[in-house]
Amino acid sequence: SSDRIKNFWNSADNYDILYTKNATEALNLLSVSFENHVKYGDIIVLSEYEHHSNILPWKRVAERKGANIVLLPLLESGKLDYSLLDGLPKDRIKIISLSCQSNITGYCVDVEKIQKFRKGLNIYLFLDVSQMVGHRHVDFSKIDADAYCMSAHKMYGPKNLGACFIRKDLIPLMQPFML
Repeated sequence: SSDRIKNFWNSADNYDILYTKNATEALNLLSVSFENHVKYGDIIVLSEYEHHSNILPWKRVAERKGANIVLLPLLESGKLDYSLLDGLPKDRIKIISLSCQSNITGYCVDVEKIQKFRKGLNIYLFLDVSQMVGHRHVDFSKIDADAYCMSAHKMYGPKNLGACFIRKDLIPLMQPFML
């Protein structure tokens, strides 16, 4: 049941599940549903580790709205350079959408740094946890992102099944994905 699934990730109190075909559809759902929260000149933050499923939907939003995509660069160590965030106009950043774990190197995003940065700001945080959930337990209430996307096949489950766990209080703010 959905309650059992939400309890597994400690998300029952704050999140609802939107079932999708995969993480790609979940990320597209988020980009379409939150497109109206992005205005001309706003910033959408991604990273150089992102899969196309997390780049192309936001690129489309940026093109439609006249917003800017900013990629967190990689350091020589393979870690993300979070210092770039400090140089950006904080009031223009509307969305941070990141893969929690790289499927190339295994690098994990420092979610604590991202949460510390966005504290007190009106920035949505969307995380693709597909690579992570098949290898470790993920507690959504501790990470406290606005939405999580995943594909079941990354957890050794069936293909063509995914989910978007989204904060219950954000659902009324979403514009419809399909009519």
